[in-house]
Amino acid sequence: MKTGKFRQYRWIWLLVILLVTGLACRLGSNTPATPTSPIPVSTEDAGKFEEQLKQAAEQAQKGETIELSFTEAELTSYLTLRLQDQPGLQLSDVQVYLRDGKVQIFANYVEGPLSLPLKVIFIPKVDAQGNASLELESMKMGSIPVPDSLKSRIQEEANNTINQMLSDSGENLFIESLTIQDGSLNLRGRPR
Repeated sequence: MKTGKFRQYRWIWLLVILLVTGLACRLGSNTPATPTSPIPVSTEDAGKFEEQLKQAAEQAQKGETIELSFTEAELTSYLTLRLQDQPGLQLSDVQVYLRDGKVQIFANYVEGPLSLPLKVIFIPKVDAQGNASLELESMKMGSIPVPDSLKSRIQEEANNTINQMLSDSGENLFIESLTIQDGSLNLRGRPR
């Protein structure tokens, strides 16, 4: 009788192993495809991003209108290099695409031996009071549903980042427009 129970448990364990293996293989099966080939990361492009912010701060302090235009390469490079300075953040291979009026961020979320493709899409907005924000349109992590609490946190972080970036100019800016065209994020604003 022990032999019969052993065989029965062996089949159950085999079934469990097959199920777990099948699930693990499917975690990344709905991999979000990036729009084009990877955007190269360079310290030069990250430096261009920072230089534009510095020039915008100088213009704002003089009371002048500011106009910024960031490319996909500048945003990808800046974000990638900034994320490297964040210990414990589990994102790699970050790519920022500016297409169809949206900010599309692709990355890999790494947790131990598991790596899941991540796709986050934001729509840039400016309200009547001249405040810029990024509205989270969608978020996918492989085929795993993303909890609303994580979506809320990402939304909050994105808006904190854009507000911090704009406040680094030293002036309170009234944003007139925030648009995406031809692979560039364009911002126009003036001191309040």
